[in-house]
Amino acid sequence: MRKIPALVTVLGLASLTLVGCASVGAPGCSLPAQAGSDLQSQVTVSGAPGSDPSVSIGAPLHVEKGHTWELAAGSGTPLTGDDQLFSLDFFVYDGTTGERTYASQGDASTTITLGQWLQVFPGSEGLLTCATPGSRVVLTLPPEGIEPQAGATLGLGSGDSAVVVVDVAATYLTRATGALVFNDAHGMPTVVRAPDGQPGIIVPDAAPPADIRVQTLVRGDGEVLEDDDTALVNYTGVPWESRAKVFDTTWGASPAGVTVANAQLPGFTEALKGQTVGSQVLVVVPADQVPAEGAGSAPAGKTLVYVIDVLGVAPEAATTR
Repeated sequence: MRKIPALVTVLGLASLTLVGCASVGAPGCSLPAQAGSDLQSQVTVSGAPGSDPSVSIGAPLHVEKGHTWELAAGSGTPLTGDDQLFSLDFFVYDGTTGERTYASQGDASTTITLGQWLQVFPGSEGLLTCATPGSRVVLTLPPEGIEPQAGATLGLGSGDSAVVVVDVAATYLTRATGALVFNDAHGMPTVVRAPDGQPGIIVPDAAPPADIRVQTLVRGDGEVLEDDDTALVNYTGVPWESRAKVFDTTWGASPAGVTVANAQLPGFTEALKGQTVGSQVLVVVPADQVPAEGAGSAPAGKTLVYVIDVLGVAPEAATTR
């Protein structure tokens, strides 16, 4: 099991708990109002998404609030909420000197939630809303719009405004979005879902199955998971014997990255093989197939029940841990 790292961790800050939920592919989603022509004439940016941007700043630049404009439009699932994962490269420029102070582009993009991004750049609240994969967005941020320790790590002075060029490489679902699948499986757990998609697990008053059992509850229409893929997932786990007592969940925090063919949590490889993005899967793992010392927060000696939402596949070069 590999957690997707917070940008705050990448920059050496303490990770914070995220709250809130998001819709998926909200209809009528559009980027915020563009920056005025005066600001755009002072800050010129060129270059296609995925390439090294060329940035010229009529320094010194000082802004009182955050501004944005889209240099190149993308398509696909938009960013719509703080708990939504996306992969990005970004470039930071000092508004006082006009010099680049940080570039994330290299061997690996960063995969984080929008909320984690906002912990570092709080002044960009709302400025990336509705950005889509393949887009390049330019942000201008005031000094107080950048978390102070992050600003120092990025090479910015305490009074410096900043220009940040963001390339959105990929965005991911926040919940299973496919079609419900009928399962006529007597004696298996039942799953109920909150409005935001978070599952609740109802374990029957019956003996657990003797072998691993996998049910597809929702079948997504996204790409098929391959063995060497890192699947981005939300999951909840309960022990069969304790029924509704959750021992682990990613909901309300950060989704996890799981290598399909080599998942560290029991039953995840069997559950994820051949699944499609957007699916929700139920897996029951007999106690004798759980490591004697347990696995992560999973208790030893218990039959485990997991519900897993497949949110996407991390880019091959995405940063994970």
